[in-house]
Amino acid sequence: MSDDGLPVEPGPVPPPGQPPPAEPMPPATPAREELPWPIAAVPGPTGPAVFEPEPEPEAPGSPAPSAFGPGAPQPEPEPLPPSGDPDHAGLAESFLTVWLRPRETVRRIVARDPRYMVLAIAALGGIPQLLATLPRGDRALPLDTTLLAGLLAGPLFGMAGLYFGGWLTRLAGRWFLRGPAGGVELRAALGWAALPHVVALPLWLLATAAFGAELYTAGSELIFRSPIYALFALTNLALQVWSLVIACHGVAEVQAFGSAWKGLWNLVLGFLLALALVLVLGLLLMVLALLLGPGLG
Repeated sequence: MSDDGLPVEPGPVPPPGQPPPAEPMPPATPAREELPWPIAAVPGPTGPAVFEPEPEPEAPGSPAPSAFGPGAPQPEPEPLPPSGDPDHAGLAESFLTVWLRPRETVRRIVARDPRYMVLAIAALGGIPQLLATLPRGDRALPLDTTLLAGLLAGPLFGMAGLYFGGWLTRLAGRWFLRGPAGGVELRAALGWAALPHVVALPLWLLATAAFGAELYTAGSELIFRSPIYALFALTNLALQVWSLVIACHGVAEVQAFGSAWKGLWNLVLGFLLALALVLVLGLLLMVLALLLGPGLG
């Protein structure tokens, strides 16, 4: 009987005089073939670990696998830029920050887009600048001619001053102060420095509506006769001074000067170059008139 209570069939009985048959040996486990590379255990998906061969180390000096083969990983596509121009993101706040942080503002504008709003600011700022330079008193133009000249010639005056002033500032900075800035960077600094003149434009329109032709024909005595005109004149003067402050800081930033005073010196040298150029042109015209005078007479 077995341990389970079942009868056990007797095995074959050997004949007398012969030894009992040997028990069968379990099959021998075949020897594992030695592989020329090491193997690593990788857990299978549902069963025991599966042994996979590790890659053979590359010999020094062997060429690297190509990144463009059929099995090479493909790079992920770059995300599309957001709607609008990303270079102008955050630049709208420059209209506020340039008043108190001009150097930081000019640095940000030049780094992202040095042409951002430069011509528009220079064109609008040229209108009050031209109105301020028109003759006064007996030589004053009629009111309609004055306003027409300001609206039509003012933007051209502002843009011409931007390019001419930027060119002279660049020459003066490169010749005398070793400034590295180019024309685009200097025009960005000078263009944004004209923002106070843009703010002065509605003040000029309000003053024209309040005083009419007297705003352009009367002299400085109007300051003592009208407190409103005195307030307008003082506000306009403060905006002009602040425009110069922004220009000094902006020029110092793009020229890599450590101080805004050096930026002011750069502007002064550019102004002196303009005076020298006007003087030379005046002398040339005088000499030409003297040479051609007798022939014309």
